Amino acid sequence: MNKKIILIVIIIVVLIGLGVGGYFVFFTKKVNNTNSQTVNVNFSSNSFINNNPALANMSEAEKSQALLRDQKRLFDIRQLRVALAAYYKDNESYPEQLTYLLTKYIQAIPGNPNPGGINYSYTPIGTEPYKFYELSYVLELGTEGIEAGIHSATPNGLAQP
Repeated sequence: MNKKIILIVIIIVVLIGLGVGGYFVFFTKKVNNTNSQTVNVNFSSNSFINNNPALANMSEAEKSQALLRDQKRLFDIRQLRVALAAYYKDNESYPEQLTYLLTKYIQAIPGNPNPGGINYSYTPIGTEPYKFYELSYVLELGTEGIEAGIHSATPNGLAQP
């Protein structure tokens, strides 16, 4: 009986390890596929980190995790922009709320990965029918040429000033 329990525990540990490894590989592959190149990140040269004592004191492991969260944030924002564009194509306006995208345009509204993040914020601009929107998000370290800080995605682009 004890051997069965030990075997089950080992299987569970292996499956959890594969899941964590798969998560890392998925986001690494996404960045490589999106950029068509491998990006080497030198955290010590990032001016935002050098000017922010809290980030400057992060370990390399913490910086790696923050970078993965930033990459996930950009993936989420891109996914939302695609769903919003499809909704606009069908309705000739943007939705009042992101929940209007559910099931037909997107399976689930992505949430900001934590720690270190502020929830994404969607705002339709103007009056109905909405012809513009702002989707706000915050990057911890910055990635893919987008600096750390607050950004807005709009129908015009991913990181608008």
